[in-house]
Amino acid sequence: MFEWLSRWLKKEQTPLVKATVQTNVEEETDDLIAALLTSPIEGTFTAGVALEPSWAQDALVAAGVIDPPAPEQGRSGKVAFNSYFVNTMYEGETLYMPLWNYWVRTASYQFDVDERFGDRRGRFFVNADDDSADTNALVSAINPPQLVTTDADRRDLLYGVFDWLSDHTTLLMSDTAKLGGESYDEIYADAKQRGGWPELSEYANCFVRHGKIGWAACFSKAHVMANILVRCGMPRWRIGIAYAHHTEGGAPPTASHVYVAVYNFDAWWVVDPTFAQPSHPRIVPAFAEFARRGLPVPDGVDIMRFALVDYQKPFQISVPGGSVLTHVPFLGRKPPQRARS
Repeated sequence: MFEWLSRWLKKEQTPLVKATVQTNVEEETDDLIAALLTSPIEGTFTAGVALEPSWAQDALVAAGVIDPPAPEQGRSGKVAFNSYFVNTMYEGETLYMPLWNYWVRTASYQFDVDERFGDRRGRFFVNADDDSADTNALVSAINPPQLVTTDADRRDLLYGVFDWLSDHTTLLMSDTAKLGGESYDEIYADAKQRGGWPELSEYANCFVRHGKIGWAACFSKAHVMANILVRCGMPRWRIGIAYAHHTEGGAPPTASHVYVAVYNFDAWWVVDPTFAQPSHPRIVPAFAEFARRGLPVPDGVDIMRFALVDYQKPFQISVPGGSVLTHVPFLGRKPPQRARS
């Protein structure tokens, strides 16, 4: 198991190209995060340069990310940032810009927004904070960290939930697939009648009655995992359900695969619950093996096993209500630090 995890940790990250100046904020408060992310990005993007609206300028100067404007420049109302072209697998070059501690796509329309209904963030996390008896029984069975306040806590929660799902889920992809004699549609009949996805309490009720959670295709798996993570204490601004293009199995390049993205240890981590299966190596025990051998415990590991899925460059992301994320992030490591004068 140790060798398996070591191989994964040596995975190369896709580089960004045409980068000139990179920005980074290391230790800022949630208030600063909210200040930088709450408002949609304005301005224009030409020649690889993104223009930030003036509302962010003071916060960025205070954080040491940018230098204050020279007196002779005055306030132009906008702050120029270098942006980056990323070679995607199926969309050609896509423009990204640095925002707080990571990169995001400059095109906000690729966020989970439907023009017919407006911003629908949270629509896949209805009642994710449910406190019913069934949900409490589910959380008790998962046994997450009592407090989720540090990066290490969040790492333990993320991979602990993944390991737990590997042992406590059943694939229900057809009417003939049953869990306790019930099909997926029968287990989640109320959700089907509503015309939406099951709520956390319904997943919990399935677990209480059958000892496992029934799930279906990739979105179903990501939906289950993301809602459980929120309920177990993962901060809402740190998590999303991501959608990336792929050509697995001969699918057209417009096809999408869905998985979970979590921000922790100054990086976005990819965790694909499609591989949360009994045969999958358990990650938390592997991390414990690092500690047992006196080695530094890894910050995390990306679980992205499909070779033809553009995991690190999702085109869309769905977030919980209350999240301040407004743009689709690049899923990977933090940028190098910019030297501060």
